[in-house]
Amino acid sequence: MPDPVTSGFWVTGIKDTKYRNLDINGGVFGLRACENIVVEEGAVYGNNKGDACLVGSYAGKPPSKNITIRNIYFHDMTINDPSQHHEALYISNVDGIVIEGCKFERIFGNTADLFFTGWEIPGNAKNVIVRGCHFMPPTNPSRDDAIQWNDTAGSMTNHLYENNLFDGAQPYLGTLRNKTTNFVFGVNYGTTPSQQVIDYARNLGVVFKELPFRPKAQWPGTVTPPAPPPPPPTTDPCASVIAERDAALAAVKALQTKIAKAVTDLG
Repeated sequence: MPDPVTSGFWVTGIKDTKYRNLDINGGVFGLRACENIVVEEGAVYGNNKGDACLVGSYAGKPPSKNITIRNIYFHDMTINDPSQHHEALYISNVDGIVIEGCKFERIFGNTADLFFTGWEIPGNAKNVIVRGCHFMPPTNPSRDDAIQWNDTAGSMTNHLYENNLFDGAQPYLGTLRNKTTNFVFGVNYGTTPSQQVIDYARNLGVVFKELPFRPKAQWPGTVTPPAPPPPPPTTDPCASVIAERDAALAAVKALQTKIAKAVTDLG
């Protein structure tokens, strides 16, 4: 995979690999049945499909495992069919994923900015950490959800959400249906879920270490949208050296010609 990654990013069955400096405009972002993968730095933006950005598996293959998505700016995603689900990142059938230092901004979001589900291939995401992320509200006027969960494929297990800024968007837990196991909100900032949603989630085993969430102004994190990585060179970087060499050779040849003429004239 080149660095920077400027085309669609869709990998399956890959292990023990790091990908850096994404600049994916309108392309896909996908990891399926992958293991020990780090994706860090850069941006994913401009797509208009509900399934364009996902981490999961596919038929007959194991779940993705030990995935890290770090410092990625997901932004400006629309949708070509408003009846579809849509989010910046769709997580399904994963055993071990860390999402940290990411920003979600101007996402249409029929569901939310970030969606955990087991719909694609049965098997919900487990062993999940989401920390230090900045969630802006979806541009869909009917939604204000930063994160949403669909546990129809089984209970959510070992989830930790801490040090995130919910900036006008909330984690919406009202779609959970099953008892959770070790599903924890640590210290977070910004928009707190409604009391009704909190009470509902607590009945399903969700733990809130601190409520309400702390004020937005106190958030210690910063997620600065990255500058686009420099484009690959359009010309051979050796071209200038070759041109200088050719010019020097031409000068030598011209001098040789001049000397030969002078000798002839003297002769």
